[in-house]
Formats: sequence, structure tokens, C-alpha cells
Amino acid sequence: MTTNESRISKRRVGAIIAAAATFAIVSASAATLGGLNVDRLGAEQGDLEEILTEGVVVTFDTEYAEGAYQVVGATLATLGDELLPQGAEYDVTFYGEARNVLGDASGVVGSDAGSLTLELDAADINARDLEGVAVVINGVPAPVSVED
Repeated sequence: MTTNESRISKRRVGAIIAAAATFAIVSASAATLGGLNVDRLGAEQGDLEEILTEGVVVTFDTEYAEGAYQVVGATLATLGDELLPQGAEYDVTFYGEARNVLGDASGVVGSDAGSLTLELDAADINARDLEGVAVVINGVPAPVSVED
């Protein structure tokens, strides 16, 4: 074995040891985040099924202004008899063309509720531009139906 071959082998061994050490450190750090007993790593997010099994419906409030219909508000409601539990965090994002964000509403459920009135963080949204909505509850995407 030449000197160059032994140098390459030492470099490879050093790289393998460094990679193993990095993996061990990252794994130990992730373990301190909590949530290791749920389906995915995170801050104790849990499953959406523990909160909702049927999904949600979003209903839009519109007004006609300046020659077009504007989305001026929305309501988030559970389907069936399910309730959003007190303390559940929600984030509702309204999308336009190419999934560009037109508006957002987020918050924490104050008490068990079957529906919530959403306050949009943007000015009125032109209803013609609205192409989709995404709902996330406690960090988990929820199945969504839309009514206008």
C-alpha cells in the first residue's frame, strides 16, 4: 500500500466517524423535542384523527364592491357532530393562481366549537382570484370542503 492509498483510507474512515457523530448528535437533539411517541417528530402534534375524523368545511362571506365580488370573511366548521377542541391551533390559507397566498387566518380555539368565524389577515380578496383553501389543525392538514 502506498502513502496516498493509506491517506485516502484514513480520510474515508475520518469522514465515516464524523458522519456517525453528527447523526448521533442530531438524533439526541431531536429526542429532546418531544413528540417521539406520535406518528411523526414534532412538538407533541399527534394525529388529526384524534381531533377530527370527517374534516372541515369553509364557507365564504362575499360582498359586491367595485364591480367584483370580494371575500370579506369566512367560516370554518367541522362536519358531523365533531368539535374543534379548546386549545387547538388552526391555520387557514387562501390560495390564488400558482398557489400564491391571497390571505390567511390563524389562531387558537378558545372553547370547544363546531364553527369559527375567521378574520382574514389581508384586505378583501377578489373572489374571482380565489382558487383554493388549505386548513391545518394542530400542524396536520385537514380534509376540506368549500361552500360559497
